[in-house]
Amino acid sequence: MLSSQRPCRIFRRRDGLSRQIVCTLLLFNTLFWLFILRRSIQHCQQRRAATPPFHTRPPEQLYGTDFDKFNMTLKGFRFEYKMTSPKRKNCVNTTIFLAIMSTGDKAMHVQREALRNTYLSKAAYYNIEYKFFIGKSNTTRPDLLQKEVKQYNDIVFIDMVDSYANNSIKWNAMYQYHQSFCHEAFFFMKVDDDVIVHFPRLWQWIERDFGGIIIGQRDWLVCQKIQGVQPIRDPNNKWFVPKHQFEKDWYPPYCNGYAVIMPSETVGKLLEEAKHHQFMKMDDVFFTGILTEPLNITVNHFIGIGGDFEIDICRGDPPFQTVIHSERRPKTIYAKYYKLEKCAVIAKQLGDATKKVITLHKINFAQKMLDVERILAEFAEITVEEDRCSKKNENRLSKQEKAARYFEKIKQSRLAKRAEERKRQRTARKRRNREEKIVLKEELNIAIDLGFEVQMNKKESTHLARQLGRIWGLQKRYQGLKTQLFGLTPDFSENCQKIVTGFDKFDWKTHDKTAHDVIRGSDLDKLIYLTPDADAEPLLELSKDNIYVIGGIVDETGVGSRTKMKADTSGHKSYRLPISEFSRRNTEKGNWTFNQMLALNQVVEALCLFSQTSDWTTALATVVPARTGFIFEKDDQNSEENPKNE
Repeated sequence: MLSSQRPCRIFRRRDGLSRQIVCTLLLFNTLFWLFILRRSIQHCQQRRAATPPFHTRPPEQLYGTDFDKFNMTLKGFRFEYKMTSPKRKNCVNTTIFLAIMSTGDKAMHVQREALRNTYLSKAAYYNIEYKFFIGKSNTTRPDLLQKEVKQYNDIVFIDMVDSYANNSIKWNAMYQYHQSFCHEAFFFMKVDDDVIVHFPRLWQWIERDFGGIIIGQRDWLVCQKIQGVQPIRDPNNKWFVPKHQFEKDWYPPYCNGYAVIMPSETVGKLLEEAKHHQFMKMDDVFFTGILTEPLNITVNHFIGIGGDFEIDICRGDPPFQTVIHSERRPKTIYAKYYKLEKCAVIAKQLGDATKKVITLHKINFAQKMLDVERILAEFAEITVEEDRCSKKNENRLSKQEKAARYFEKIKQSRLAKRAEERKRQRTARKRRNREEKIVLKEELNIAIDLGFEVQMNKKESTHLARQLGRIWGLQKRYQGLKTQLFGLTPDFSENCQKIVTGFDKFDWKTHDKTAHDVIRGSDLDKLIYLTPDADAEPLLELSKDNIYVIGGIVDETGVGSRTKMKADTSGHKSYRLPISEFSRRNTEKGNWTFNQMLALNQVVEALCLFSQTSDWTTALATVVPARTGFIFEKDDQNSEENPKNE
């Protein structure tokens, strides 16, 4: 090897330095920088160890604002936390305190901005005080939150970790904030941060008692009601509820938690009642179901609170749709806010051009709806942006078209099966009508109250018209059955004539007024309301002197209680069919509903059969569908002889 190519031979000998000295200098230089690097790593580790993670830092250190101490005290549970103290600690002249459940995630800043630019921009005009309630997590950006708090002053920070399991704590915090700083407001409303509220329409429905569903109630909840739900006992499930938290097999009726409104006085009663119950992470079940049941607070279903809606629901004065559940996407918030804002305008412009749900996708891409482009001129930027996004991926659009064709094929198949089934049922009804007529032992007077028709959507009104047609068939079959229709409006009568052939030729008494306006004097005491509500007494006997009033309502949400509420308000007795008294529940595995809400024609047929046979078991076994899971047996001996019936 040449001397110039030897290791560490950087300088030549003429530089005056030997290669040993050069190698030594390079070695010391390397060791020096390794020492500096090691000290830097140790310094970073010490700083990281000395600085606690975000979700463990004191809130005053992060935001520099005042915090008040609160606690959630339940049976065997106590949790202390801090919450932002407002600058103005009263809500004088406030109509509604709106509590919006949000999160501290950095992506939610844009979502909250979209809400402020849409429906919350009108809050001050209606004296509505709103606050966003957020917790903390490792993804929270304190700098963004500080800027948002200083700019809008509408955020309440709760010193707790944001998680689904802690939603009950956050709900309790919203109640306590309302009671501590804004109890002067007339109403309290809780919504999620993906919900849009139409404030003018909300006030119109409040003035109308939400269509009369809260008349006579001091404490109430109005929401999208849910009932008939069982607790999930699987520990691996997100909604797992152990036995020690809730022992019963069925939840009481409760609200879908994304939107709930109630009087301010009701909030304090719910907080006081919570002290006697175990903690549950199912926040909506706990605060709107378990706490309302012992206080006898009615959970009322309002059709104007829901997700995407049919355009026909806009045909009203005012339109029903008031609250719409959207998505956590700012573009969707803007588009659905516009749809809610222009609900009546869209219905007027389109007329009968479409009966389908107008979703955001259909508004942007439907070629047949030429008027929609003109209506959406104000929101042209949203439409163009959505179109541009859709053109980026043509494969995705083709998949949507394939899916649309697939579902259309399924729909046509189902419609064909339904048409065949209706044809079979018509043939069977004609055959029964040709049979010898049945004479009832006593005269049976039935009154159908159609005053609930305004609370139903178009689909439910169609079902009601068909059920009335079947009741007319029963009247022709059973001699002694007399049926009257009360509250029959011209619009509903015209709709029935389109659906039921010969409806205008049915020879029964019809009244455009209510039963109270037609029946006078002592005959009012003969009115007996029939309701599916479980709290009503069972109807065990029939009398020819009484008039049995059946609520003319088809309720696919399973709300119930409306007929009983009307009976209680007017001071009349209410009874239910004795289904549970003359049956037992099927214990075998199956999708049993155990629903005691029957169609109008099924109720009338059950009354006719009992009037003829004086046997509720035979009457109910004939009309109650098998899918409900009720088994009707005359006695135990019958059950042993016919085990197949079990």
